Amino acid sequence: MAKHLNINVRSKKQNVRSKKQNVEIKTCKIEGPLSQIQLIYFNKIMNNNRIEINITNKCNLSCQNCHQLCDHGTKFSDKDIGRNEIFYFIRDSIVNNKKWEKIGIIGGEPTLNQQLRIIVDLLMLYINKLGNPYIVIYTNGTNKQIIDDIISIYKDIRIENSMKNVKGPYIKRACMYFISPKDISKNTNLENLDCSEPIRCSMSFGSRGYFICHHAYTAARVFNMTGIKSLSDYTFNNTCNQFKFYCSNCGYNINHKYNNSLYSNYWSKIMD
Repeated sequence: MAKHLNINVRSKKQNVRSKKQNVEIKTCKIEGPLSQIQLIYFNKIMNNNRIEINITNKCNLSCQNCHQLCDHGTKFSDKDIGRNEIFYFIRDSIVNNKKWEKIGIIGGEPTLNQQLRIIVDLLMLYINKLGNPYIVIYTNGTNKQIIDDIISIYKDIRIENSMKNVKGPYIKRACMYFISPKDISKNTNLENLDCSEPIRCSMSFGSRGYFICHHAYTAARVFNMTGIKSLSDYTFNNTCNQFKFYCSNCGYNINHKYNNSLYSNYWSKIMD
């Protein structure tokens, strides 16, 4: 478990150049650099009304350099989540009066979780109390019948099908997730961070707790770290720790060639 960073937070108004409005952001004194752009991302750009629930790390494909680590078999796997974890998520959302805009169901390949139907049933049962979010299942398209059975009952559920209907390695785009910014730049402030995940996907939930995004959740499995236990603890201080640690090690949106390697030096040492 990594040590928690000591953070002191104070609020002040600053004018931030934006197409829409001036925003109020928080400044943060931290042991080590924390860039202004990161704080803006957390406070105003991250859409914390969206969440993706990671229900399994299993997958029936072997896409090279998978950013969910599915190509590493069971080395970094967590147990599938089911009825109990979904009940916890629903209760935690209701108790904290959290109204979701979107709930994504992701993996691995979600159709490999034997409780997928139960998970969907529970979310739909409490959909009104969760804020009437739209629900999306992200699938590789290999278990079509399971998906068809679900949408035949719940026609409002959206399906994101990547159609990776191949048995061998699938490479559509080289994922730079395992290229650590620490290895390619001395700018640990990450001033050039250009990541759409805080807007497009935002929060992640699974057996380890809550995380700022599903890439952070993946990294937590590698480092064997736990997330934030409850939405009531999803505070600036706690998320700032995650934001600082995971974003400085994640190269998901880095547009950089690193010696044609799947891993930079930092990740190579960890993955071995």
